[in-house]
Amino acid sequence: MAGGENRERNEEFERRVLALIREQLEVMERRFPGGYEFADFVMTCRFYSAPAPGTSMEPWYGGPYPGWLQEIWTIGSSTSWDVDISLAEQGLDRLLQLEREDKAEKDAASESDDH
Repeated sequence: MAGGENRERNEEFERRVLALIREQLEVMERRFPGGYEFADFVMTCRFYSAPAPGTSMEPWYGGPYPGWLQEIWTIGSSTSWDVDISLAEQGLDRLLQLEREDKAEKDAASESDDH
């Protein structure tokens, strides 16, 4: 990719990350009007990496990114792997809890529609 395309792609990613953070900050302001302090954080991102130049493509490769590999990175702000791992585990637990709550709400709404 040319330098300009990299810059545009990076700026778009930064915009999305900042929008997500700003949304969370608004939630924090509502939930903790007395104040709060941030400690450590962990970020996880899925991305696609381009195939090496000259890579032969299998006949079944297709879609918007043929031959690209799905990858992931996770970074943490802590100086301790134990803290970053604990945050990642707690984050997964929270996401699973939100998923269960969402499913329960949808099930309840479906049941009330049936009656």
